[in-house]
Amino acid sequence: MKSGIDERLRIQRATEANIEDILSFEARNQQWFAQFLPQKVLEKQNKQYFQTQISDTRNTLQYLIYHRHNNVIGRFCVQLLDRRAKSVEISYRIGQSFTKQGIARYVLRRLLVLFSCYGVQTVYAYVGDGNEASIRLLLSCGFSHTATDTHSIKLPTGIQDKLSFKWENSAVLL
Repeated sequence: MKSGIDERLRIQRATEANIEDILSFEARNQQWFAQFLPQKVLEKQNKQYFQTQISDTRNTLQYLIYHRHNNVIGRFCVQLLDRRAKSVEISYRIGQSFTKQGIARYVLRRLLVLFSCYGVQTVYAYVGDGNEASIRLLLSCGFSHTATDTHSIKLPTGIQDKLSFKWENSAVLL
């Protein structure tokens, strides 16, 4: 773990009061994210989109990563897949100038502990086969590669989310 990382970051659940911070983060990193996300996804992410996402707390939660200077430098989205099976899917974005610093690993490990406390049994994530950083991140946090989808959408950059990863809660509660 990078030294002092916990002193530089603040993780908080997003509320409607954070929408301008999210929009600013997305705008600052739009070119970077365009390498990994379809343009249609990026275009629909406006104020209304985030208001809907944030207000739907029964199915979706957003967690923001703030740098010590109060700038959003990343975000994690948690989407409920199956309430009975207690399974969720995560997706995440880290601003380009904050990659390769252990931030995503630091946040994901803490979120997995939080999920465990709420009884989540399974967490899924999907990444592009060329996204070596995300693959290393997921494996280092206890995820295992479960499937490769040969029919996934291929972006103009050549990247496609075709690798499925799964984390299972192995905590035994007494």
